[in-house]
This record gives sequence, C-alpha cells and structure tokens, in this order.
Amino acid sequence: MLWINAYLTTDLLLLIRFFLLYAYRWRPMCVLHFFHIIICYCEAIFDNYLNLLQSYILLALNICRYLQIAHNHNVYSSNRHTIIIVHFLIYFLPLFSHIIAIKFGWTILQNPPGDACDLLPISFAMKIIFLLLSYFILVMLTLVFLSLSLNYVRNTDGIRTQQIVDARQKCHCQLVIQSSVFYSLWIILWSPYILVFPFYYKNNTIG
Repeated sequence: MLWINAYLTTDLLLLIRFFLLYAYRWRPMCVLHFFHIIICYCEAIFDNYLNLLQSYILLALNICRYLQIAHNHNVYSSNRHTIIIVHFLIYFLPLFSHIIAIKFGWTILQNPPGDACDLLPISFAMKIIFLLLSYFILVMLTLVFLSLSLNYVRNTDGIRTQQIVDARQKCHCQLVIQSSVFYSLWIILWSPYILVFPFYYKNNTIG
C-alpha cells in the first residue's frame, strides 16, 4: 500500500495544482515579474514532474511486488532503509533533471500572455531522450518485473504439497492481477500524456 498511497498522493497534488493555477489565472491580480516567472516555471515543471513521479512509483511498486512474491517476505519491513533511499531518489531525481535541463538550455519556457506556461525540449534529440528516460525504459522495466512475477507464480517446480501450491498461487496471483490491472489503467489513461508531452504545447487560455 505504500507505493499506491504515494501514487494517489500525486493524483491529489495534480488536482491541487490545477485548482490553484486556475484561481491564479482566473482572478486578476498584480504580481511582480519575478514571482510571475517563478509561478510560470512551477506550472511548467510540476505537471510533468508529478506525472513522471507516477511512472517511477509504479515501477517501484512492481519491483517490490516481484520481490515479495519471489522471496515471500515483507519487503517494506525488511528493507526499510532501502525503501527510504528509493523514495528520496524517486522524488528528487526527476525534479533535479528538470532543473539541469533548464540550466543547460535543453528545454525552453513557453510563456505566452494569458496562456498556460509550458517547458518544451529544444530539439528532436532531446525529445527522444526525454521519452526514453521518462516512458519507454520505465514501461519496459515494469513489464519485465510483471512478467517475472507471473513466471514465478506459474513455476511450481520443487513444491510437492498441492495445498502449498494452491495457497501460493491464490495469494500471488492476486498481487500480479492487481498490479497488471492497475498498470493497464495507467497505460491507457495517463501514459499518453507523457508520450505527447515533448511534442505538444498546451496553449490553453484559462479564465
């Protein structure tokens, strides 16, 4: 439940971000140019950042599920320090990568008057690199761990007691099915946004 709660938290943060920015743009207010630029960068970064977090969280969820199935122990209690470090890396690295991309000019801020701010890669090569690091590699790794989990559940070699086989398959199959359904929903509903993000400028007038 740890990773699922983290995933749901990112969904909540996406909703909060939307309503805050909607209120900021819908209600006219005088803001210093410096603060306007900060708000614009936050708007451009955090939408994609939170969606990236969801990709990494789902990968971490499926890795933990595989370890739980293959080694038959509670990963979260036996590897507490590792889980904390992974949490820190998942939350920090995507944000750090955005800052580095801005610092070295690999992305450019789109800030048209009255429209949503956006952060876009400057070249086609950067778009491909972004897709590799934020989508394709993560999806492939997740599918690999889902396949490993399914293969382990199906493999009953060395187990002689049918009751143990049935109990293990029942428990582990539920975990694999839950992960597969959850990830399938993400692939269908949310992942298209990450795919089109480098090639699509929002250009939405709010208010």
